[in-house]
Amino acid sequence: MKKCIPHVVCLAAALLLMQNCGTPPPAMPEVSYGSLRIMAMDTASIRTVYFDLDDVRYGKHPNPYILEQVVAGTHKLFVYDETNAGSVAAVEVVRDRRTDVTVSLMAEGPYVGRIAPKFSAKSIDDQTLALEGLKGKVVLLAFFEHT
Repeated sequence: MKKCIPHVVCLAAALLLMQNCGTPPPAMPEVSYGSLRIMAMDTASIRTVYFDLDDVRYGKHPNPYILEQVVAGTHKLFVYDETNAGSVAAVEVVRDRRTDVTVSLMAEGPYVGRIAPKFSAKSIDDQTLALEGLKGKVVLLAFFEHT
């Protein structure tokens, strides 16, 4: 009797596998593409921009710039330049269309070698901490996004 149990288990497994035999897998949907026209406001002073699309760095490009062959769907776009703070936007790329994205870059930093702007926040014990009150101390500010 002990020798029959493994054979019965193997036979049951083979029958289960054969139930789906001959059924082709569903076809993969066709990938569709569109394009993005990325432009930072004030094109007279902002000649070039850097941008990240879905956390992939695309480097430095002229302002405005058209990025071709972007997969249709919603993407996270982060645009910045050498002197201005960046701007994040969710953009919807439509199949066979160009999506225009105009961003406003802010001249307020902080940047390496410059004084940080005025900043305050609540601590975990509900006290207000102001950055200017910590002058002369080493301060680490960590910003992150979550969904």
